[in-house]
Amino acid sequence: MSLFETLDSRLVQARRDRNKEVVDCLKMIKTRISVLQTSKGFSGELTDELVNKLIVSYVKELRKSLAEIEKGGAKDSEVARKYRFEIEYLDEFMPKLMNEEETKALIMKLIKETGALTKREKGKVMSGLMKKYKGRIDTKLAGQLCDQLLS
Repeated sequence: MSLFETLDSRLVQARRDRNKEVVDCLKMIKTRISVLQTSKGFSGELTDELVNKLIVSYVKELRKSLAEIEKGGAKDSEVARKYRFEIEYLDEFMPKLMNEEETKALIMKLIKETGALTKREKGKVMSGLMKKYKGRIDTKLAGQLCDQLLS
């Protein structure tokens, strides 16, 4: 079952269960998918990767908005609770990040491939990581490991 079909079946079930929070969350994702499919540049198939990118983007927006709400002192507001619920609910659809060992092994491999020797050449390694593993690595951790390995 594709990710889109999974989301669709969960939406149907949430409607049956009258779970307004889940329905609202999934309807927002489905709306974003519809906007993408009807956009001018879209031609092709709706893949799991594309749906996943939309979810990641939405969760990123929610986290940013939640931080602003909390910064404004409305931690316990209804909107803040809604955002927290949606972030938590969508977490299972988020790509899982590689751990430190896996990230370090990738960086070492890319250092060998690119021939990078100094911190000045960190960009070569980081751009290779972003091209091949975007969304699956913690960029902050990767940057720190890259600095350590290239010093």
